[in-house]
Amino acid sequence: MAEKPEDKVKNAFQNFYGVATFQKEYNGDEKFPFKSKADPSNYGSPDFFLEKDDYIIVVECKKKGDFKKAQKEVKEYINDISNCPKAKIGIAYDEANIEYWFYHPIVPKGGWKKWKFTDLISLSEIDKQVKEELAPKVSKEYIISQLDMINTKIHTDTNIEPKNRLFFVGAIIIALEDAAFLAAFDKEKDIKNINTKLKQIIEAKFTAVGKYSATSHYSFLDNVTCNLESYKQIIKTIVDTFSVYSFATKYGSDVLGEVYNKFKKYADKQKGIVLTPNHIVNFMIELAEFSQDSVVLDLCMGSGTFLTNSFGKLLSLNTDPTKIDDIKTKQLLGVEKSDEMYAICLLNMLMRGDGRSNLYYGDSTTNFEIENKTFFCDKINVLKPKKCLMNPPYEENQAIIFIERGLELLENEGKLVVICPNNTFIKKENKSKTANLLKNNTIELIVKVPNCFKGTRTSVDPAIFVFKKGISQNNKDIKFYDLTDDGWTYSADRKGDRQKSDTKYNEAISNIQNTIGVFTKPFSVESITFIPQIKFELNKKEFSENHFKYLCSYLKTIEIQENNICIDNWKSFNFFDIFDRNAFYNGQDSKMYSQIGNIPLIGASRVNNGIIAYIDTGNKKFDGNKFLTLGKVGDDGTFIPDFCFYQKNDFFALSTVFILTLKEQVLTEELGLILSKIVSKSLNGHFNQKNQMSISKLGKLKIWLPAKNDEIDWDYFKKLDNFYTNSNIEKLKELKDIIDTLNK
Repeated sequence: MAEKPEDKVKNAFQNFYGVATFQKEYNGDEKFPFKSKADPSNYGSPDFFLEKDDYIIVVECKKKGDFKKAQKEVKEYINDISNCPKAKIGIAYDEANIEYWFYHPIVPKGGWKKWKFTDLISLSEIDKQVKEELAPKVSKEYIISQLDMINTKIHTDTNIEPKNRLFFVGAIIIALEDAAFLAAFDKEKDIKNINTKLKQIIEAKFTAVGKYSATSHYSFLDNVTCNLESYKQIIKTIVDTFSVYSFATKYGSDVLGEVYNKFKKYADKQKGIVLTPNHIVNFMIELAEFSQDSVVLDLCMGSGTFLTNSFGKLLSLNTDPTKIDDIKTKQLLGVEKSDEMYAICLLNMLMRGDGRSNLYYGDSTTNFEIENKTFFCDKINVLKPKKCLMNPPYEENQAIIFIERGLELLENEGKLVVICPNNTFIKKENKSKTANLLKNNTIELIVKVPNCFKGTRTSVDPAIFVFKKGISQNNKDIKFYDLTDDGWTYSADRKGDRQKSDTKYNEAISNIQNTIGVFTKPFSVESITFIPQIKFELNKKEFSENHFKYLCSYLKTIEIQENNICIDNWKSFNFFDIFDRNAFYNGQDSKMYSQIGNIPLIGASRVNNGIIAYIDTGNKKFDGNKFLTLGKVGDDGTFIPDFCFYQKNDFFALSTVFILTLKEQVLTEELGLILSKIVSKSLNGHFNQKNQMSISKLGKLKIWLPAKNDEIDWDYFKKLDNFYTNSNIEKLKELKDIIDTLNK
């Protein structure tokens, strides 16, 4: 029997995608109420149907010449299910034509969008296209700004208290996945009916973990008073605002955490948490060096940022879709002692496809009081976490207690990455704890970051510490990296934070991996803090010529009048009495030299001798041992420069740097070290935003130097150098005391 023309088209479609990929002639139901073309009162059946996590595909195949009919029917079927919050793809197909149509109830404005494909495309290509379509059409900042208006409406029109507004908004966000609720809430005649349905959705989602149920935070829904139409409008505004933000494809953003802070501001008597900025969280995840099988632990998970972003990272590392359930159920572990924050974290996970299986309510530190503690410990023993990420409480010296517990629960050779105060481990009360920690663990890396916190932490000086478990510190060097210039500006409130550069954190990961811009120092308890300039503990065993020269380079003043150093004959000289105006250079743009190499790149940085990277410049460079470099601007984004460096090796400099050449003198290492510090000291307070450094203004700068017959006494520096070179350890200690006093 000859194949029917329409069946031929259907078979061609199935052969392309695979016989078992699509459901053939799907019968409509309550979830997907497709209407019959012959009798709209009955359910209908599109030719092919496929439901994915983020979208639905409906297909109509017709014989050649009936393509317009296929177009019409596929759109009708999708209109039948327009209340479903998922994206929809309609495919119309005949022997000669193929069209893909994208439809979303909110984006773009309820309309259709035709994709520009003229042949059948793979499911992976459809996935890619859908992700692009579902990417937020508005910024996170827009959504946060909408919350002001939503809060005002809730405040003026309802009796929902500030402490409950986050849970109200969260419930509606969760209800975005419930097509029946979205289709029906606007038709309800009673607020209680709407709220009963909301509670049913939450109760179905919030399975109790141990003895604790997050649904207790929704009892307020039983007593909401509001005008019915106003209440519906509030819900519709929340639906419209958050429907355009695809949580399913936006794992790297803790939007609910931002919602939390926003609503907490209105709860005057509630103490808010301190969120870790998203870019810091992702940077810490990179430092932890995940593999696709990593099991991640957070003992103070707050709103869940570390775990939600880890969820996204693990998904990106796994190409096998069967691994997604393992990530949700076997690779994320968390504990939170605030019942409110615990509930918020569950909400966060639900919005991202639900990874809440191993989230526990309780105190993981001193008392170790966790609901179903035995079960939690069994989970630790079975899942064997090797990554721990956290931003612990800083109050009452709690940070080190959380770190101790985290290292205890990790497997050997696991990594713990924590952001905490820079001085956590050198506090007097923590020294014994620190010593015990480092008997069995190692601090591999310390990264200095700017103070990115708000509220109760505005005075914190934070750093990121990377521990490795099971390997004693045992005098191993610690690596340091300075990221205080991180490409962001931070405001008094989180709303004003702005990203100036999106490359600093990626650059930092690359630099750390390639030991570019990284310096090391020998371990001691005192060394476990980020000090941009290395300070040496001086004793006879540690003393060396290099240590000595380094200390000499700390000279930042001409006011030293101790021992054999005398300034009786010093006088002020103009800047260009010292440096050659005709051999005064500007640095250049380094974009043309993007390859990693071995030539130091000097920028506006007051640490690491001004080196910010190592690049390949070919033969284009400045020769070593001939120049000083002078930063034009401050390394904190200000126009307050106070750093000048001697460059012993060949280098290349950015346009934020001046290159200085001595006018009448050969530059030596010893002279360069001393002179650079004198120039640095002389810059103090001279330049700022309103009075920015320029060549003409440098010409008016006065610098004090040793003089003889009103000329610079260069021989004096040779005597000074001789004093350094031949001084014994006692003299060196005296010099150190003088320098330390002057630098206070």
